[in-house]
Amino acid sequence: MDVGFVWTLLGIDESSASTAHLALPCTAPRTDSGETCTSDLPNATPMVAGVDTCFRMGCEASGVIVVDVYATPLSHRLPDDRVPMSYATGAPYPSGMVTYSPNPLTHWRYDVSQSGVTRVSAMLQRSAVLARPTGGALDFSFNGQTSGTSGTSGTDYSTTLSFPAISKAGVVEMTF
Repeated sequence: MDVGFVWTLLGIDESSASTAHLALPCTAPRTDSGETCTSDLPNATPMVAGVDTCFRMGCEASGVIVVDVYATPLSHRLPDDRVPMSYATGAPYPSGMVTYSPNPLTHWRYDVSQSGVTRVSAMLQRSAVLARPTGGALDFSFNGQTSGTSGTSGTDYSTTLSFPAISKAGVVEMTF
């Protein structure tokens, strides 16, 4: 089974796409050995200096693949080692310092237990604040969920996000 994912970070104009292959089918719960990080690849260029992008695969149950996709400081490679992470924004975005507390991680679940149907889902949560050099900060923190189903009857996809502190008017909710 191959899975694909993209890393993006607030205030950075670059993204990083990757695919991973699950070598053995999921027949029971397991965590595959080790994480794979961009810094492991020869000649890889990080999106942000000092920040690594990584993933770890495993099985939740028979036919259920799980993938942890995360960005982290170079010295904290494991997805369970959650720490604050900061970096400067890049052009064309306004200058500032972004801090995720803790570092961003998404736990994706791919359910392929039903023949011909793939269900993908993840809970989404980020605590991201942009501090401006002129003073003040913008809180881009959000939570939500995403899910999709693909099968013989077509594809269905939905994401709902809630931004509790992005506006003085109150919570901003988005569904797409």
